Amino acid sequence: MLYYQVMRYSYILFLSILLCCTACKHTAENNTNYAVFSATASGQPVSSLPWEREISLIEQKLYSINQTAASLEHITIDSITCYLQQGKLVKITVASESNALLTEYYYDEILPKQAYFVHSTQFVATESYLAAQQYYFIQDTLIRWIDENKQPVSDTSMAYFYKSKELLFRSVDLFARWKNHQYDMQHEYYQGLVRDIDRLKDQMEHTKYTMVGDSADREHRIEAEGFEESIRFYDAQGALAIYYTGYGGPHGTERIHEYYYQKQMICSVTENTYWQHLYLPAYNNLYGTSQNASICKTYYQQGKRFRSVSVEENTISLLHGYPQIHQLSIPQTTDY
Repeated sequence: MLYYQVMRYSYILFLSILLCCTACKHTAENNTNYAVFSATASGQPVSSLPWEREISLIEQKLYSINQTAASLEHITIDSITCYLQQGKLVKITVASESNALLTEYYYDEILPKQAYFVHSTQFVATESYLAAQQYYFIQDTLIRWIDENKQPVSDTSMAYFYKSKELLFRSVDLFARWKNHQYDMQHEYYQGLVRDIDRLKDQMEHTKYTMVGDSADREHRIEAEGFEESIRFYDAQGALAIYYTGYGGPHGTERIHEYYYQKQMICSVTENTYWQHLYLPAYNNLYGTSQNASICKTYYQQGKRFRSVSVEENTISLLHGYPQIHQLSIPQTTDY
């Protein structure tokens, strides 16, 4: 906790200093699509709102990037487009299948794994206009949300809470997909090796229940606090092919599958589920549950790990009439 507080205040101090240094170069008349609007719904002036210095600095960074948008290098990865400035990632855009919604995520080197600004534009066909929304972040905190009516959204609303989590996890996911692409381009040999291992693992899973399962190696124990189980599957030659273990308790479960080929582990898959009670005093003292589910897949060559891929899903269930289940995101990371 102390580390994140230090990082947060250091980041704010950095923004303030940089703002002072650049204020003389950028005036309030900058013509940019990402300007902070001059008043709130109650007519409160912008200067009296919190985070104004940080938001002004973010806008200056956006202005600089969009001034050179035509010269940015771009790379398309599946359904996303990544924009680079001098070889560094500055923006990722995502378009919906119908192209009715375009969302832009902006990144920098201070906290490169998550976006500091998100801009979404949606075409409303029934009224033939574009509805734009803007989201300003500092570290993992949404500090300002400007809606399609150019008004700030209350930071104590449930919509604000959900949107903050959704965009944060989504931006981490997109950055991970960009990093995955970089890794794959730099390690083409390992990329092919992953495909070979996946094919072999899928074949094992497909024939798992025709393999020999020695009853002496099959264990299952249930206790008051949870359960523990393990199963070993052997191929036709009697060699270990799959080793499964599972554990469970009041607040979660863990299941591990290990895959072997020629007496060496080639892949392991770990699935974890954890849940806990949730209390949100800032949102009318709401109660609910929070569940985190993750899958980590690790690949091995000659007994040594060379790649790990993890997928994480976060779900929140709230009481008192709010949506019972809300999926936040599925971030992915890759490590060689």
